[in-house]
Formats: sequence, structure tokens, C-alpha cells
Amino acid sequence: MAFKQQTFQDVTIAGLNTQRSHAAAHGLVRIYFQLAVSPPLGWAYIFTSVWQTVQYPFKRQAGMEGGEIWIECLPEELAPYHIDQLKQTVEVVNQRYRDKAIQTGLEARREAGLNDEIRIKLQDLNRNLYPEMAAAEKNIPMPGFWSRNPFKLLKRLFA
Repeated sequence: MAFKQQTFQDVTIAGLNTQRSHAAAHGLVRIYFQLAVSPPLGWAYIFTSVWQTVQYPFKRQAGMEGGEIWIECLPEELAPYHIDQLKQTVEVVNQRYRDKAIQTGLEARREAGLNDEIRIKLQDLNRNLYPEMAAAEKNIPMPGFWSRNPFKLLKRLFA
């Protein structure tokens, strides 16, 4: 069964979640950011990984929780130090997620093609090794049982 691949929509910061933001340790505030779209599965992990590699002066701890990005900082630090870094990180994460999705799709298509090739080779091998079986399979009539309604037959057996 083939599943329709969802189109990835870039995640962007839409604004602050002032209701969810709260005081944290050492006088800092955990500030939550609402996102324009719900991040897909795996996006938060990539965000955390990328944020760990970001380096800039006054960098603070940040992460994801409940589908929102958060950072612990003083509110007056947000605009001059952190917001641009968070936005740039989100852009990098979007690109990495998109690249990973493309790579995963290519690998899945490649694997499906290899499985098809293997199946065809095995069918050819079967025809060469067991020609009588392959010929018989083509001419096997469907048993009468399968042409009838099996539920009616079961009802008759247990009635």
C-alpha cells in the first residue's frame, strides 16, 4: 500500500505565548514561542541538535516543548541577542528536515526498486529451476470453494 507523502511546510515563529511563559531559575524567564504550523515528527529533535551547535555571545538554553520553542533568558535580552539566532536556527532546521525527507524518500524508492528487481529475478529463477511448477501455476483453476460466499458455507456448517 502506498502512502501519500505530505508536503513539508516551513515552521516559523509566529509570536510569543505570553500565557505559557513563566519565571525560571536564577531570575530568568522561560519564554515560549508559538509556531505558525505544528512541527512534524522529528523536527523538534533536529531543532535541539542544531541549537546545541549554535555559538554566539550570551547564548541561553533553549528547546522545544508541547509544539513550541522556548528560551530561558531575561526578557530584555530577547530582542538584542536571541530572537535573530532562534529565527536563523529555525531556518536551518527547516532546511535539514527538508533534506532528510528528500533523502528518506529517495532511499525508500530505491529500496522498493531493488525489492522489485529481486522479486523478478526470483520469479525467473523459479521458472528456470521448476518449469513444471511455473506452468502448472498458470493453469490452476480456482477451487469452487473460493468462488462461493465462504460465510454462507460456514453458516451451513454450523447451522
